[in-house]
Amino acid sequence: NLILSIVTCILAVVMIITFAVGKKVEDGEDQENEEKKRFRNGLKFLGLIPAIGTIILFLLTEDMTNPMVFTDKWTILTAVITVIAIVLTIVIRNKKSDNEEEDTDNADA
Repeated sequence: NLILSIVTCILAVVMIITFAVGKKVEDGEDQENEEKKRFRNGLKFLGLIPAIGTIILFLLTEDMTNPMVFTDKWTILTAVITVIAIVLTIVIRNKKSDNEEEDTDNADA
């Protein structure tokens, strides 16, 4: 559960970093696709929800005084939250690459 929680938090940090880097790049662009940018940025912050959820789940369900085991009854829920974070990361990456492809197609035309 700790490993899954750490992976989910790392994915959230990556999404926030891409948000910060993307924001700097987007500042120089024109504002024609502002609504799409807001939606994509909202998705990036949506990636924080699984990270916060796994941290809360870990803190509420794990008793660190017990001997360490590889799985317990909360592992499946933690794994589901991690999969949701991975899917969100993939969706955000794909939307970003789709938007970049549209920009290059528009520039070629």
